[in-house]
Amino acid sequence: ASVFSSTIHGYEGTGRGFTLKFTRLLDERLPGWSQYRMSEPVRWARNDPVEKWVDSLLCLDAELPDLAPGLELDVNRVEVQLLDRNELSGQEQRLSELFGLLIYAHYRTQPSDFRHMLDDPGVRVYSLEFQGHILAAVLVNQEGGLSSELSRQVYSGQRRPRGHLLAQTLTFHGGIAQAATLKYARIMRIAVHPELQNRGLGSHLLQQVIYREHAQGVDAVGTSFGMTFDLLRFWHKAGMEMVRMGFTRDHASGTHSAVFLKPLSEAGTRIFQELRQRFQHYLFGWLQGPLAELPGEIKAHLASDQRDDLPGLSETDMQDILSFANTHRGYEACMWPLKKFLRANPGSLKALSEDERMLVEARIRDDMEWSETAKYAGLSGKAETVKRLRLAVSRMLQHLK
Repeated sequence: ASVFSSTIHGYEGTGRGFTLKFTRLLDERLPGWSQYRMSEPVRWARNDPVEKWVDSLLCLDAELPDLAPGLELDVNRVEVQLLDRNELSGQEQRLSELFGLLIYAHYRTQPSDFRHMLDDPGVRVYSLEFQGHILAAVLVNQEGGLSSELSRQVYSGQRRPRGHLLAQTLTFHGGIAQAATLKYARIMRIAVHPELQNRGLGSHLLQQVIYREHAQGVDAVGTSFGMTFDLLRFWHKAGMEMVRMGFTRDHASGTHSAVFLKPLSEAGTRIFQELRQRFQHYLFGWLQGPLAELPGEIKAHLASDQRDDLPGLSETDMQDILSFANTHRGYEACMWPLKKFLRANPGSLKALSEDERMLVEARIRDDMEWSETAKYAGLSGKAETVKRLRLAVSRMLQHLK
């Protein structure tokens, strides 16, 4: 027999993950499993007044709105609103309904998100309502609009301005130096009452949000999330396309991140097309390397995204190679052009010492893992290995001049 224990209340991080995901997995794979709950407090007395005050103050006791039995609901009977957060902060019942949705929709919702939602001027909150109750919500963060110089510094890894996750990842990881100068609407959260899911309400709300953000002069709307097959299908159905994947698994969800984007302006379309083309051409190499262990159904879904790479080294390829050698951009983002460069210019290895040549061949040609490469090359770890690899690539580039 096996026992799994977890906290499930008070936004204990992965505790909500147990309620939202793990129990569904158990239902599928271990039907008839048993669940036991402990309700007696351990760290304080039952009905402790301070605990109740904190729960109320921080919306820790937020719950989903109760639905009338047999409620019939469709998109023609709901209202979508951009909420005035100053008014919302004085409406305790509606605020509790809104945050209750967010807690149940995402396993990493925490008290600081409550403050961020109400106080950050860059956040917009949209609701889908019926008969005065909030049944779905979308939180949008306004990002980008950085200066050309600051965007260039983000691209090179010198700066990481807070609050611009989407703009930064498209610039630094996506490899477009001026991407952060555009204006983005990043969808941070989308939540639908669990009893009303799979009825098209989330898709309806999302399309309304995209329409209204377009009217605000946004260049593109996008999102970043832990990649599952169901979410891939949802965002694709919403009219967005994938432009980037994370190369490491999230420590809490165990998933790789995915970034989806939908352009809303001419400038946004140009950035989107460049990101999309690069993603499609590099995807084959990533699926053989850092993303080789993705679930089979996700790989199958991504098959239609793959494109045969362009012959020879393109201008985009050379930009990525130079950015790896001369800035702090990550190896995996530039991996495929580096492989192409090595195949096209084997003579450039002559510019290297024997140790450097072994390092380049082990990591770039043979895809040896970082820890194994460091050990093989007699280096202290990944940081030193990446540093030496950058220097070696720089020497190879110099050899061709």
